[in-house]
Amino acid sequence: MLAEQGHSYSAIAHQVGIQRVTVSKWLNHTGSDDQAHSPPESATSVADAATLAAVPVVQPPAPWQQWDEVRAVREGLQEHRYLLLRRPKHLTTEQQAHIDALLASPVGPKLQVARHFLLEWYLVLHDADGQRRTLDEARERFAAWSSDPVYATVALLRRVQERMTAEFERLSQFLRNPQWEATNNGAERAGRAFRHGQAAHFNLRSRPALEGAIVVTACHRKATATRGQHQEWARSGRGRTPRGQMVGSAAG
Repeated sequence: MLAEQGHSYSAIAHQVGIQRVTVSKWLNHTGSDDQAHSPPESATSVADAATLAAVPVVQPPAPWQQWDEVRAVREGLQEHRYLLLRRPKHLTTEQQAHIDALLASPVGPKLQVARHFLLEWYLVLHDADGQRRTLDEARERFAAWSSDPVYATVALLRRVQERMTAEFERLSQFLRNPQWEATNNGAERAGRAFRHGQAAHFNLRSRPALEGAIVVTACHRKATATRGQHQEWARSGRGRTPRGQMVGSAAG
């Protein structure tokens, strides 16, 4: 029976050609204990039930073996798809096991292409130990990554290859000098927020004015972060009861 194979009401109705509500009523009717042997209420229900029982079980397409496997992979992708974007060193043993299970599934070959595409990109500017590469090494690895024909067979990955070809020289500037550091996400967000705040007046500002605006922004952030640490000066604390204790004493 299709219901025993895990098909939903909508899937059964689509294959049988009857209403989804009819499928639901019939399955719930036949599943009840007190009405298991009672006939349907109308001839239409009898005909629908006969049609439903006569439909052969549809097997999933190859290489899937059964519908339970399809559901398990679908649920795994829905819950753990974001793990595929993480670096291996940022994964726990359990998370790596989820990725391995997805890569071993029937959709694994396609997922392996995307996963390998991402891992190779992570290794363009830094090696597996996190050490920065030389500019020549990074260029060589980037050339191999951006021209890989396997990645180009996937439209989305091909577009990323084309876009990053124009961006690589800008992203690899920190490799030109060992003393330069790569910017992190926090620095990028802070710089973007400052540029957005200055957009309306950027062309009217001189370099000293921009530097002063940066200092003012930093001071405001520091004041916000240390707001609860303000100490009142020129007030003697001797003989004074903190306000919090006074409120607690009054409440007691």
